[in-house]
Amino acid sequence: MITENRKAGDNLGGSTSFLLQQLKRQHEALLMANYTKNTPKKENQMQTLVNNSKGYGNWLTVIASNEGILTHQLEAFGLKSNNAHNMTQFVNPRIIPLGYVVAKTVHTKPNESWSWHLWPIGHALKQPISDTLRSTIVTNMEAANDE
Repeated sequence: MITENRKAGDNLGGSTSFLLQQLKRQHEALLMANYTKNTPKKENQMQTLVNNSKGYGNWLTVIASNEGILTHQLEAFGLKSNNAHNMTQFVNPRIIPLGYVVAKTVHTKPNESWSWHLWPIGHALKQPISDTLRSTIVTNMEAANDE
């Protein structure tokens, strides 16, 4: 009897987790539906992103032109930083309302070079991005929708 209850409880826990994931995805989809109105027109997308990046426009241009560039390769373009991660923390809240995000993904191992991407929000949410970045995207999308 106890074994049966545990199995039922385990299944309920699995179902709850599945339902929470489904609700999360539906929430993201609803946000995206309301969100696309803020995306800049294709002909001025890059310039709009650069203008809103407050001093990190050169980073966005390099990342957009070299999709998947590795962290150690950024220096060849004159992008020097002892903590490149700070760039994403500063820039993403400014460009997420415009429909884009800078994402870093593990290229080989977490302690080696990361690959950098400038992705549309919809594409980024379909990728295996970090929970922190996903939360940043959703939070900033909600704020943009409230405006």
